[in-house]
Amino acid sequence: MRKIFLYLALIGMNLCLLNAEDKEQMIAKALQLNLDKHPQWLKLLHFKGMQSQIDAPDFFYAKNGKYDPKEELIATINEFYKPLPKMQKPASIALDEISTHPYDTHAICRFKARFVFLNTQLNFTHLPQIECFEYQNMLEYIDPQAISIVFPAAHINSPASMFGHTFLLFHSSFESSLLSFGVNFAAAADENTENGFMFAIRGIFGLYDGYYSIHPYYEMLKEYRDSESRDIWEFKLNFTKEETINAFNHIWELRNVHSDYYFFDENCSYNILWILEAARPQLDLHKEFFYYVIPSETIFALQKHKLIVQEQYRPSKRRILKEYEKMFSYSELKNMQSVLKQKKTLEHINFDNQEKEKLFLEALLELNEYNYMSGDSNKEDYIDMAYEIALRRSKLGKSTPLSPSKKASLLYGHRATRMYAGFMKQYKQKLKGTIEGRISYHDLSDSDKGYLEGTQIEFLKLLLSYDEDSIKAEHFTLLSLASMVPISTLFQPFSYRLYLGAERIFQNINPLAKLQAGLTFNIGKIGYVYYLSGGMALNNKKPMAAFINNIGIVVGGQTPYKALVEYSHIFYTHSIIQNTLKTSLHYSFTQNYAFYTHYEYNKFNNYDAMKRKDSIHAGIRVYF
Repeated sequence: MRKIFLYLALIGMNLCLLNAEDKEQMIAKALQLNLDKHPQWLKLLHFKGMQSQIDAPDFFYAKNGKYDPKEELIATINEFYKPLPKMQKPASIALDEISTHPYDTHAICRFKARFVFLNTQLNFTHLPQIECFEYQNMLEYIDPQAISIVFPAAHINSPASMFGHTFLLFHSSFESSLLSFGVNFAAAADENTENGFMFAIRGIFGLYDGYYSIHPYYEMLKEYRDSESRDIWEFKLNFTKEETINAFNHIWELRNVHSDYYFFDENCSYNILWILEAARPQLDLHKEFFYYVIPSETIFALQKHKLIVQEQYRPSKRRILKEYEKMFSYSELKNMQSVLKQKKTLEHINFDNQEKEKLFLEALLELNEYNYMSGDSNKEDYIDMAYEIALRRSKLGKSTPLSPSKKASLLYGHRATRMYAGFMKQYKQKLKGTIEGRISYHDLSDSDKGYLEGTQIEFLKLLLSYDEDSIKAEHFTLLSLASMVPISTLFQPFSYRLYLGAERIFQNINPLAKLQAGLTFNIGKIGYVYYLSGGMALNNKKPMAAFINNIGIVVGGQTPYKALVEYSHIFYTHSIIQNTLKTSLHYSFTQNYAFYTHYEYNKFNNYDAMKRKDSIHAGIRVYF
């Protein structure tokens, strides 16, 4: 018996020596192949420049792994050759059926994408024989077959979602994609409970940690499409099944790993690109961006690299209800609201025919769910009402559900950055050249194709005029937000406009801030009219305040033509009155090129230094 034990001990010792020898050979081979400089290795570590953008220490085995990919490479190979762990250590993941097997903490299981990449380069030998229980269970559970990138459109009332959002969708072998899983990257903050302004400020300066997470797709649709009423597009990518599993492997490595979250660059869309690059190392999508990353621009980057093969549109709950709204009279829509408020019962409503009753009940189901998702009704009332409506509807037979026509996706819209070059002629002044630059994103005069109608989100815009004698700043926009969403029988949103910047109102350029609120009304299918009222604070050698009334009309939008007319009555302190009429015409002759002309007339009362000031601009807009 003693001889057997000695024999087994010698075998174990020889195996350890063999493993140690193999390990050293693999490290030497990896360094000889310069794998620490290999693009895929650097992408798996999220290296940009001289350091990784992952900020969680437990993502690295080497003490200096965040800054030294070579040191991390050596440390990782060392970890692959470590003996199998014996201590039970529960895994941490927000999905069911998680394993607590100790093998799941070993480097071969913990960093699956690293292992697959290094194994293809080095062909490891004499590694510990290990089965990754948790990884294998989750791979079978999520069943990744293909990848789409999902774009929920802008949510104007949320500071974190003004520019839209992107996340990945792993399609499974299930027929319905609703049973698939989405991969999100988001700041570890609840914007619904935190102060919205502070949420935006902290996001701008990177004061949040960002995490990747995996959720059932139907839950994500419930949040973005139903609760926040955002239209959604799915853009399917031409990734093979092998590349899709590569993406899953990298997501597996990023569980509970945080990176600093920055609103303008290292945001949801930017960090999702790492997953795609890890899946297909030939891609270098991050090089498309320099100083900021807007979700819509990442979709354009995927289009540029010919990755998008198919798109699917999922209209928001609000858009579906707006479609139903067209089918009913004012009194019928009021009846719907009365039923949901329990002021009327369905038995007291008369219908012209059975088809109209079917349509009414279907719309009522949608509206009941919308009210619940919006917090306008409690769960018990929602369930009771849904049961009553569904029971009555089930007795009327089948019909074709009403669905909105497909809306043009952002891929048919203009790009975010805009340059403008033209000329300007002001009252009693000579002709001047003008040039304007805007970092992002969209204003009321731009074509609405691919964008949310009636919205404006501009950041960092500067207009300069020049002649042979001088160059002058005409206006500077730090931030400009507007939402002109028309009211209807079922929806009564308020409209608003916020502006921070500087304009040449009087002789000099004046820093100012404006905040207005009001209402918007549809004009058939051609456009909308709005009224806004509010205040303005500015500095014209000394601080001034003003009260503003605006009325405007916008027509076009989804057509190549877009026209805007706005009248303003401004009452300043010191009894100065300004009446302004602005008109503009935008004509898109290609997707990213447009002719633009603007006329503005200003008349001042009780201001001796200036009685009249008008100007005309004309030129070409280029989007890129």
